[in-house]
Amino acid sequence: MPDGGAACYDCRGAKAENYKCSLIRSAFVFNPEIRSVIHAFKYRGMEKMGAVLGGMMAEAFAGYPEFEEYGAVAFIPLSLKRQKERGFNQAELLARAFAETTGLKFLGPVLSRTRETAVQANLSRGERFENVKDAFAAVPGAAVGGLEIIIVDDVATTGATLEACAKALKKAGAKKTAGYVIAREP
Repeated sequence: MPDGGAACYDCRGAKAENYKCSLIRSAFVFNPEIRSVIHAFKYRGMEKMGAVLGGMMAEAFAGYPEFEEYGAVAFIPLSLKRQKERGFNQAELLARAFAETTGLKFLGPVLSRTRETAVQANLSRGERFENVKDAFAAVPGAAVGGLEIIIVDDVATTGATLEACAKALKKAGAKKTAGYVIAREP
């Protein structure tokens, strides 16, 4: 991080073994410009932006040697209600484009939501972790055993959703998990 430390403020001092998601990186810092791009993508039906943004994620990815051992890509599943409203899953589009551009293996839908959750943007840090606790599971028969998996999403604020998905993948046998997003709250 440009202002010091190898970990974000929330993770500094925390023990790594307490987390299932080994690391979280982003292509950009969440600023007003990238926020408007992400909102246009998600909320204005600009589905084609998934390929562009996924490509930009792949470009930035080259600057993260800590991902070298990871060979597979998964994505955060949307709730059925949100997917129906939006018409697409932005994380899936990003993950697919990112995997195609980098040559990593795209796993497809290996995670599912076990229940509806509240929108994370309106919640405090603690509420976010509670909101997604046990809200994800590996799809039965998902071939994730022994894999080092990058979980793709659009934005990370607290990392709660990535952590919940990492927990589900590890429970299903994934060797290691990390998160990668378009933008991260500083």
